[in-house]
Amino acid sequence: MDAKEKGAMGETVVYREIVSMLGELDFECKVIQNARFPFESVYGERGYITAEIDIVVFTPYLIFLFEVKNEKYKKFDYKEPLWNLMDDEPVSNPIEQNHTHKEVFCSELKIPREQVITVEVLLENGCVPNMPSVYPNDYVFSLDDIKNKLVYLLATTSDGIQKMEVIYKQFIDMLKKHNISEEEHINLLKRTEKIETRIRNVIGYINLHRTDVVHCTCCNVGKLYFKDKNYRSTNESERASKHFFLGCSNYGNKKIKCEAGLIYVDKNKDSSLFKEIKPDSIAHRNNWGDEKVTKTILDEIESLNSTNQNLCIELESVKKENEQLKEALSESKRKNDNQEKKIMNCSAEIEKVKRLEEKLSCFKKIFGRIYFLKD
Repeated sequence: MDAKEKGAMGETVVYREIVSMLGELDFECKVIQNARFPFESVYGERGYITAEIDIVVFTPYLIFLFEVKNEKYKKFDYKEPLWNLMDDEPVSNPIEQNHTHKEVFCSELKIPREQVITVEVLLENGCVPNMPSVYPNDYVFSLDDIKNKLVYLLATTSDGIQKMEVIYKQFIDMLKKHNISEEEHINLLKRTEKIETRIRNVIGYINLHRTDVVHCTCCNVGKLYFKDKNYRSTNESERASKHFFLGCSNYGNKKIKCEAGLIYVDKNKDSSLFKEIKPDSIAHRNNWGDEKVTKTILDEIESLNSTNQNLCIELESVKKENEQLKEALSESKRKNDNQEKKIMNCSAEIEKVKRLEEKLSCFKKIFGRIYFLKD
């Protein structure tokens, strides 16, 4: 079974669990698999790349985006951009991946981020660390968590029902309009990953997010997008090498005549211009502030469980202190009993001394009479 088949199998497992749970809820929900759509990006040669969301669930109150991974990670950190598989192959952090999906989903449909919950499912890693995600309204689940916790997420309601039917229809219309094939998505994804690898190799880090756009400072109208060219040396036996560079979308436009130069991402060329690029983030373009936390039923249950655990710990501590006090009291009683015994022994000795003194007094009187008669 190759990685693609294994991934599809994992998505099917999670999809069936979701559908089964939705059937238990008392409100209607809708589910979409493999939702692919374009979004504007500096990485797109034509100005866009694509996103693919494994599973999207619409309830009357919230929208859930699922990223399913059916592969085992040797090492992973929620904050690291790359995780390592068991064979040490570096792969994208699924939390970051799904966060990007959420950003473009909310941006394209113009909906509040608080209305969208992201869930990453790691099927092969057994128990997932019970620690908060780096993003609000995001959950990292194992297969057991899907079975035991997911229903509490999906069952979450709010004071007012959102216009989910309208949002759902808009999303379906968007998917139909663009009709992105799996092949096109994979090709764009591979190209983007190649550019990111090139950037990391040249300057040591990635300074452009997939959701960024870069405005041309030359014509102030166009935008810079990554393009590529194949270069072959004079030696025909050598393979052609691919060079990536940023170029203005108005290059060659006779009306605007943008004269912006090409900004290469190449170890053999000056990278200072590339480092100085000022991207326009998706958050800035949408005037987003800090995302507020949406309280779910799962949050309330886990909060109660946490409180209960703390109370249990506190109770155990009180029990331990009580046992220590009992031991101290028992020790004190033992010492007190010993003291009482000593006091009783002392009293008995004092009585003996008194009786001896009385006898001695009697003897003194007898001896006194004897001496008196003798004289």
